[in-house]
Amino acid sequence: MPIALELRAERLNPALADPGLEVMNFLNEVAMRFPQAISFAPGRPQEQHFELAAALPYIERFIREADLRPLHRADRHGIDALGQYGRTNGIIGSLIARLLQRDDNIVAGESDIVVTVGAQEGMCLCLSTLCGGPNDVALTIDPAYIGISGAAKLLGVRVAGVPCSTTGVDLDALGNTVAELARRDLRARVLYICSDHANPTGLTLSMQERARLLQAAADLDLIVIEDGAYSYFCYDGKPLPPLKSMPGGERVVYLGSFAKSIFPGLRLGFVVADQTVVRANGQTCTLADEMSKAKSLLTVNTSPIMQALVGGLLLAHDCTLREFVQPRVRAIQASRDAMLAALEARIPRDPEGHRAISWGHPSGGFFLAITMPRPIGNDDLLACASRYGVTWTPMSYFRLDALPSRQIRLSFSYVTPSEATEGVDRLARWTQSAFG
Repeated sequence: MPIALELRAERLNPALADPGLEVMNFLNEVAMRFPQAISFAPGRPQEQHFELAAALPYIERFIREADLRPLHRADRHGIDALGQYGRTNGIIGSLIARLLQRDDNIVAGESDIVVTVGAQEGMCLCLSTLCGGPNDVALTIDPAYIGISGAAKLLGVRVAGVPCSTTGVDLDALGNTVAELARRDLRARVLYICSDHANPTGLTLSMQERARLLQAAADLDLIVIEDGAYSYFCYDGKPLPPLKSMPGGERVVYLGSFAKSIFPGLRLGFVVADQTVVRANGQTCTLADEMSKAKSLLTVNTSPIMQALVGGLLLAHDCTLREFVQPRVRAIQASRDAMLAALEARIPRDPEGHRAISWGHPSGGFFLAITMPRPIGNDDLLACASRYGVTWTPMSYFRLDALPSRQIRLSFSYVTPSEATEGVDRLARWTQSAFG
C-alpha cells in the first residue's frame, strides 16, 4: 500500500477547526445511524415534486426559443454548444430579469445579474468582492443559515452577529455593533438577512420592519445581502415585497435560488448586483461586472446545460414561477399545518394553561423554531433519535458562538403531514422524559 502523507492540521486553513463547519457532517452521520427515524432536520423539498425527466425537454426548448447570442457558436452547433464553457455571468440573465420583474417587482437588467452555482456561490461572491480589506467585517443576523458565516470564515472574512427578535432585526444592537467595530478600527460592510421565512428561525420581516432596516442600512452605510431562497413559499396572506424592490433597495444585493422552486440538483442561483462601482481611474461599471472577475477564478462559469434547462422552463411558463411552485407550496403548507396541530395537541399545558415548551407560527418557508425549558445539545439529539426515532437540529448549530441554545429547529418541508404528526408525537414523548 502507498504511504499516506501526514499533514499537521495547523498548516491547513484555520477555519477548518471551527466546530460550525462540522454541522452538516454530524447531521449526515445521525441520519445514517438512525435511518428509520423521522427526520425534521433536512431543509430541503421532497423529491416527489421534482419531475426531473419531464424537465429535460426544456433544454431543447431553450435552444429553439431563447436569445442565443450569449451562447458561443450556438448558431453553428445548436444544442451541442451547451457542452462548451459558457459566458462567465451566465446565458439566462435576460430571462431571470423578466422573472424578477413579474414575480417580485424587482427591476434589473441582464448585465446586473450573475448566474451562480447555487446561492452559496453568490454568498461567496458577495463576501469576496464587498469584504476584501483586512479590517472589513460581514454582519449576519444571529442565528442564521450557516452557509454565510462558514463561507466568511473560509474566505478569511471577519464575521459578527446581530440578534433578532420575533419580529425583526434588533436595530439598536445593529447600530451598537457597527459603532463598536469602528472603535476597534474595523468596518462593517454588509449585513446578511433572509427577509422571508428565514432559515433557521422562520422569521419574516413586516413591511414596517423592512422599511426600518433599509433606513438603518443607509444610516450605517451598509450593503444588505438579501437571501430570497424561500420567497415563493408563503402560506398565510400575500407575499411581501423583497427589500430589493422597495425604496432604499439600491443598497440591496439580492440572492436568488432555483433549488427550492425547481430542484436542488440544478445547483443554480443568481445575484442581482446593479450597484455602480467607480474605479480608481474614474471609469464606472456595475458590481456584477466586478463579481464576474471573482467568479471567473472561483467556478469559471455556471453549467450552460443547467441554465438551458431553467431557461426553457421559464420560457414555457412565461417567466413566472408563481403557478409552477403551487403544488409544492400546498404540500409543504399541509405539512406545516399538521406539525402545528400536532404540537398544539401533544405538548401539555400546566393547570394555569401555560406551556414550558413554546413555538412560533411561521407564515411560510420550511422551518419552525421551538423553545425548550433548558439548553439543548448533541446528546439530546442522539437520545431523541435512538430512543424515540425522530431527529431535528439544535439551534446552536446556527449561532456564531455555537453556545447551547434552548431552541431547536424543526423542518416540515421534507415530511408528509402524517410523518409530521407522528414525528411530533415522538418528539413530545422525548420532551416528557427529558423535562418531566
